[in-house]
Amino acid sequence: MEITIKPFEQLTNYEVYNMIRIREEIFILEQDCVYVDCDKNDTICDHLLVKKNDEIIATLRIVPAGVKYEQISIGRVVVTEQVRKQGLGTKIMKEALAYIEKKYGQVPVVLSAQVSIKGLYEKSGFKVVSDIYLEDGIDHVKMRLVSV
Repeated sequence: MEITIKPFEQLTNYEVYNMIRIREEIFILEQDCVYVDCDKNDTICDHLLVKKNDEIIATLRIVPAGVKYEQISIGRVVVTEQVRKQGLGTKIMKEALAYIEKKYGQVPVVLSAQVSIKGLYEKSGFKVVSDIYLEDGIDHVKMRLVSV
């Protein structure tokens, strides 16, 4: 298994295609949520990719401060169905947070979590800081990193 984090312009065509493909498979098809995944933010984000045998099995993006939130945020966190419940979600969050700290220092980090998986983010030190709200028809809460 290989984990890399790089800016959009360093992604290969293959990586971009497959990153978007698995996000669509999970967010749009599996979760039956119609939304525009290509929201014009990918090009300014850093992307974490997990590959196994050259196939992307998990990904997330690190969104710069001032784009979605005033703080740096993490979004589009996906782990393919065949490798879920093996701790990979926690592992990629740890990698992303270490990358953020190395690149930006100890800065506030936020995210919008689906309520059904907020426990994943709580394991990484995030706490709920909002009431439940609908985002693309799915219950979400805003979370903020309080400790690692």
